[in-house]
Amino acid sequence: MRSLVDALGSTAEKLLKGVDDLGPNKAVKMTPKDSAAYREYGKAYHEKHGSLKGHMKVNYGGEEFSLKKNKDVGDDVRVKVRPKTVKKRETEVRKLNEQKGFDAIQDEQNRLGRPQEETDEIISRAKKGNARQAKDIKFANRATKDPKKKQTVGHIRAVGREGSLDVPENRMKENARYNYATQDKADAPDLNIRMAGAPDNVTTYIKQLQVANEFPQLNLSKLPNHIRRKILAASGEDEIDDILTAYENSLSKRPRRRKKA
Repeated sequence: MRSLVDALGSTAEKLLKGVDDLGPNKAVKMTPKDSAAYREYGKAYHEKHGSLKGHMKVNYGGEEFSLKKNKDVGDDVRVKVRPKTVKKRETEVRKLNEQKGFDAIQDEQNRLGRPQEETDEIISRAKKGNARQAKDIKFANRATKDPKKKQTVGHIRAVGREGSLDVPENRMKENARYNYATQDKADAPDLNIRMAGAPDNVTTYIKQLQVANEFPQLNLSKLPNHIRRKILAASGEDEIDDILTAYENSLSKRPRRRKKA
């Protein structure tokens, strides 16, 4: 306990006060005062290091507690106290939600009667893409001296939300200070998500891959939503060609805006 006190200073004195009174069979929960003291330490640690990575964990009444970053409000960093059992459960749920996406891909490919080799390639491509994104961000962060500018992987559409997939198209580079666990209601509207190129369900995702393979020069995220929906609903290359040709012709027929004098 003394090493913890030395590490956290006065905050630890507040935090550890009264811990010995907790019995092993009682539910372990920090008092509001102790929790506030721990959060004060976390905010100071985050301000100095730019993240909570490496922060001091606390053994409190037989349970290990740690801190998790929450949503920032202006320049104010918000952190919350989290028991290890809760953290473990959240990690398991996140992994389960990520695996759900790959299971959905397998089910959809089976429904379409596609060969298993193709399905394995789609899933492998997604996992490799995810790993490459994480590696690139980690490498970029090494060259970033300002901790407030460090990046992390965020999801455009929350993993676990119906139709969401943990694939590269649904992942983005996001400032680490603002990447926090969000509820579904914090996601952008579906229209914005689709315009960003993220699939809204597994059927859309597989169709996007097919279009990308057939038209490697085509960037769906840059097309208007109504054009993309037509393309994703098209039955083949000829129909897609007709859609794109009609769209390009409509652009060329638009009157040019006159420059103001």
